[in-house]
Amino acid sequence: CLKENRAVQECSADTYLQLVDACGNSVSRLATCLEWVKQGRHFVRHCRRDVQRLEMCAQRELGWLRPIIREYFKQPTILMNVERPKPPDHIPPGLAQKYVLPPPARDMHPDAKNI
Repeated sequence: CLKENRAVQECSADTYLQLVDACGNSVSRLATCLEWVKQGRHFVRHCRRDVQRLEMCAQRELGWLRPIIREYFKQPTILMNVERPKPPDHIPPGLAQKYVLPPPARDMHPDAKNI
């Protein structure tokens, strides 16, 4: 574990140094804003502009793109070919139609997979 920890620390330090070399002013402005948040002088939302400036600088100078967070939390839609259950025998025939759901539309979601 110690070797992996050392590698992660070196990678983090290298990344930070690259960012400071390319976008030092933006890094220091964001750090100052976050310190003010820590001291209770600001709310985190006041730092959004500084975060955007740092991201734009990192993209322009280093070619780094921040990943889109919602992509990590997207729930996949999976359609399955399973027969619908029949209504129980104790339900009168006229009411049975209310309890049987229609089959799902196949074009519900563009990423849906038919298993």
